[in-house]
Amino acid sequence: MLMTLSKSVYCQPDTVVKAHKYHFWYATGGQFFFSENFKSLIGIQKNLNFSVYEHHFIKAKGYIGISTDFGFGNELTAQRIASVGNLSLLYGIGKYYTKSFAFVPLTGISYGSAHWRGDYAGIEHGTWLGGDRAIYKDENDYNYFGVPLEVSYILGGPHLGFDIDLYANFHRHSDYGMALNFIFGKIRD
Repeated sequence: MLMTLSKSVYCQPDTVVKAHKYHFWYATGGQFFFSENFKSLIGIQKNLNFSVYEHHFIKAKGYIGISTDFGFGNELTAQRIASVGNLSLLYGIGKYYTKSFAFVPLTGISYGSAHWRGDYAGIEHGTWLGGDRAIYKDENDYNYFGVPLEVSYILGGPHLGFDIDLYANFHRHSDYGMALNFIFGKIRD
């Protein structure tokens, strides 16, 4: 008689780490951009970012900027946005191509205010203490609704990284440019 020895085999439970459904991070950085007639501005940008399964991305973005042409009372300071402030809400579908690189195209709606300078008209002289100021035709402040288009490149680890944003915001005097942001939070798994 032949005896067969048998042994019970126990299976190990599945140890695959499942991806978290939601990710949330904050971004802040500098921005260099242009108005519609290629006049440059500089500013800062702040974002709150949210993603679902690292695929659907929502961004609440705000930026402010001022003209980089600090000349006083000449043709160079005319026909430009002197300052701008903007709040945008964007949505996009993106993809992580590696563990540390994602490409995310986004679009949405924006609301902002800007100060526009028209043609240069001359200088208004103040008192003997100074106070001269440049005068522009059609100088005004205005509010606007716009349509932003953006491409965001996310570079980094699960909690820290950088993102580069290339964008255009179409409104009365459109602006476009790029921002480099430091990001931190739960960026990815």
